Amino acid sequence: MALPHVGLYLSLFIYLVIGALLFYWLEHEADEKIQSSKLERIKHDYRMIDESLKEMAPPSAYNTHRERIFEHVAELSSLHEGRPFNLVRGVPSDESLPPRWSRSSAVLYALSILTTTGYSYAEPVTPFGQFLAIVYGLLGIPLMVLAAVDIGRFLSHIVLELYAKYQVMVSSLSCRRKITATTTTAVQRVKKSWRSASVEADEKGSQDEEDVEDTEKVKQPVAKRLPLSINAGILLVFCMMGGVTYIAAGSEEGEIAETLAILERSSC
Repeated sequence: MALPHVGLYLSLFIYLVIGALLFYWLEHEADEKIQSSKLERIKHDYRMIDESLKEMAPPSAYNTHRERIFEHVAELSSLHEGRPFNLVRGVPSDESLPPRWSRSSAVLYALSILTTTGYSYAEPVTPFGQFLAIVYGLLGIPLMVLAAVDIGRFLSHIVLELYAKYQVMVSSLSCRRKITATTTTAVQRVKKSWRSASVEADEKGSQDEEDVEDTEKVKQPVAKRLPLSINAGILLVFCMMGGVTYIAAGSEEGEIAETLAILERSSC
């Protein structure tokens, strides 16, 4: 029945949403204060640089090169913070350092705990938020493992079915090529074996029946498995695709890179 599987995934989704809401509620305000205080210190440093330029440079040189100097300083700030710094009259704007904790980053942080990737764009700064992260992982990681095993079985079943169909197709193509040359030989072998079997059948009637019953009891179905080379190839291709996608999105916002990292690492 599909009901247990749906219940498992629904429980995991609800647990993820509840965790994201709790992290956002606990960390957003504290992180907003931290980023605001940090931005004020950066603005103070920019004003100190501006005052030093006024004292050291002549007025004509100051007016000529001031904008270019602050563009280079803004580039250094962008490299340090990993986000573009927009200047307004030589001072970083209020949007230069937005809070790291948003609804989407809270969901990604909760997902990074469940998948044990350890890659996060935002992380808790309050003591209660850090304690909640530990408890959240202790309860959520086993639930995530159960869901991952269930998904793995489902994907394994699909891959095995496709591989079985591939083997049937290959064998049918090879049989069509050989059927014309081997028809006569096969018929003769069947006739000979049938004659010898009919002669021996009268002598071993009861003994053969017992052997068949014992064979059916001992015989067990062979588990379907993919060759090791195919397993390794699928894993290698998937990880390479994740790495290429992650590199391609490396210049985007931190949350996009985090999403790709979480999905790629948790899958590999």
